[in-house]
Amino acid sequence: MEKDFDLFVFHRDAMSDMDCTKAGCRGVVVDLEVKGKHERQASYNTQINQHSLEDITSLKARDIGVICRINAIDSGSADEIDRVIDAGADEILVPMIRTRQEIEQVFRQVDGRVAIGLMIETTEALNLAPVVNDHDVRRVFVGLNDLHITQGKPTLFHVLADGTVDTIRQQIRYAAFGFGGLTLPGFGHPLPVDYFFHELARLDCQFTFLRRSFFSDSQQIPASEAIPAIQQEIHKIRQRQTSQIESDRLTDQQQLFRLLNTLT
Repeated sequence: MEKDFDLFVFHRDAMSDMDCTKAGCRGVVVDLEVKGKHERQASYNTQINQHSLEDITSLKARDIGVICRINAIDSGSADEIDRVIDAGADEILVPMIRTRQEIEQVFRQVDGRVAIGLMIETTEALNLAPVVNDHDVRRVFVGLNDLHITQGKPTLFHVLADGTVDTIRQQIRYAAFGFGGLTLPGFGHPLPVDYFFHELARLDCQFTFLRRSFFSDSQQIPASEAIPAIQQEIHKIRQRQTSQIESDRLTDQQQLFRLLNTLT
């Protein structure tokens, strides 16, 4: 039986969130991560959100599932985790994990009240798969933007090309796994989204997020059509035979390395 594949959308506004979840998105991400993010990503074209605890409360009042990305673990994390849980979040997503102690701290503070997801986006986190496997982690997401920055690589595409994502995937045993992001088939720049459809399926991923460009790519299409189109595409890609997977992998890698040659 084919495993479920969940799409999540980052919070925009109540109407957009409701449209996306009614169309098939599993839930909404409220993003509270701001500490250190502007400094880390100052020279990169990345998305830094300005969400609040009130956004969680508002979404839960509409019976929408909420994942809340908190700040990286620090002295204020215990209070932040409690406030996020009190606001109604169903799951917390912890970025910039670096140590076993940080993971254990999160689990102690949450104490079974909500689900926990972890983001792999530091060099140190690449060695933490055994710790992840020893805990009841709901999901693991590889954050390509911060990971390539902390590894000192020129672009996030280098993390895709050098086998890092494959290595992490092989080590994660139980948690749902995801990376990258999706938009409508046929879109995506500078790397067409077909690459991510293929790789998410090849690596047996169970979830990802709608990427920032989804909303501009789908301006002429209602969410009720756009999101099912993405789900149908991932379902189709997951049905490929081994020979087709290998053929697509070769084509995708060639395309990726051509892109790297233009960027470096």
